[in-house]
Amino acid sequence: MVIFPDLSDGMVEQVQVADEITVTLRSASQTAACPCCGMVAKRVQSRYIRHLHDLPSSERAVHLLVEVRRFFCPKKTCQRKIFAERFPFLALPHAQRTIRLQQTLQMLGFALGGQAGARVSKQLHLKASRDTILRLVRQRDLPAPEPPRVVGVDEWAWKRRLRYGTLLCDLERRIPLDILPDRRVETVAAWFKRHPSIEVISRDRSAEFAAAASQGAPQAIQVADRWHLGKNLSETLTAVLARCQAEQRRANRANGHQEEPLREPSQERSAYRSRREEQARLARKAEREQRYELVRTLHLQGLKTSDIAKHVGMGERTVRDWLAHGSYPEPKRRRRRPSLVDRYEREVLKRWEQGNHNGASLYRELRAQGYRGSQKALYRYLARLRAPRQRSLMLEKEQVPAGPLERLSAGRITRLFSAEIGGSQSGGAGGIIPDQTS
Repeated sequence: MVIFPDLSDGMVEQVQVADEITVTLRSASQTAACPCCGMVAKRVQSRYIRHLHDLPSSERAVHLLVEVRRFFCPKKTCQRKIFAERFPFLALPHAQRTIRLQQTLQMLGFALGGQAGARVSKQLHLKASRDTILRLVRQRDLPAPEPPRVVGVDEWAWKRRLRYGTLLCDLERRIPLDILPDRRVETVAAWFKRHPSIEVISRDRSAEFAAAASQGAPQAIQVADRWHLGKNLSETLTAVLARCQAEQRRANRANGHQEEPLREPSQERSAYRSRREEQARLARKAEREQRYELVRTLHLQGLKTSDIAKHVGMGERTVRDWLAHGSYPEPKRRRRRPSLVDRYEREVLKRWEQGNHNGASLYRELRAQGYRGSQKALYRYLARLRAPRQRSLMLEKEQVPAGPLERLSAGRITRLFSAEIGGSQSGGAGGIIPDQTS
């Protein structure tokens, strides 16, 4: 059983094996060097026993009893008159664990963290708490960082709407590099100048970051990341689709198709609400109007926006929006979410006109055709058909087949474009596209 593979400067005097292994050892040298002045001392002042924990052996904990000698420093001008001999091959000064045990616990801390590392160390007979593992991790000297080559820069809020800083990340290693106290051009440019190895800077369309990159790292290529490209693409597609759909509606009118009449949101939505849902909606609207009147009254009394928000129990931003609106803010109309029934809408309308108004029967027919939605979703759709006005609007809409642009939203087209871009550039540098506007 080998406990110490290399013990050239030490001498083992006794080994006791029981529930744990106890090893008594001492230094093999007759002298010791003073840690302050380096003079070699021979005169021994006293001795004491130092207790150390070591790596387990054969699933038994190892306890070291090290005999330590105190020496008189021979140099009279040395500030340390008496010193204890060191064991650099075994443990650090004042440590309770050997060097190799500390390194093992540090590896567990870096890999698993404090709590999980403590659980694993208990199974390995290492005897270390989570606080001990975290303390050893903090004592470890971090390796020198590699010079960054591809850097991402973006702003982040110290305090939202009041104070912003700058976050810089290494996009190749996916780790944060630094946090700057503000986002001024001078601060960011100075950081870039301290890192001349930067070749690529990924940023948003901020003019401040563009100027900082040009001043601090003129050799670097400025690029835009995928998120901002997707955002710009979505905005552009929304405008293009709106223009194309308007042209399509004009073409339908020119061909004699009847355009879907405009209708109020309240008429469309209340047509397929139950009585209980309508009562709940009216109650919420009444409560909302009362809160608006209370907000307006407190504002006329001279209270601040923050005080009004605390008194009413609302967000400060909501209070500001209500006061800026000038009148009772009607809730925005919610867009109808896509449903699994939409794919079978033509078949449902056809069977409805044929006289089949039974929800269970229609559900069984759709299941036979591959419908995977719930029965409740189909019933909600049929409730819209049972309302006369809503049914007539849906049948009028059915007369004009929807084109591909009407079936796709700007968000879905953006996702399709992003998937195509990601697939075609999967072998590139993380899908980074140069910013042509910088």
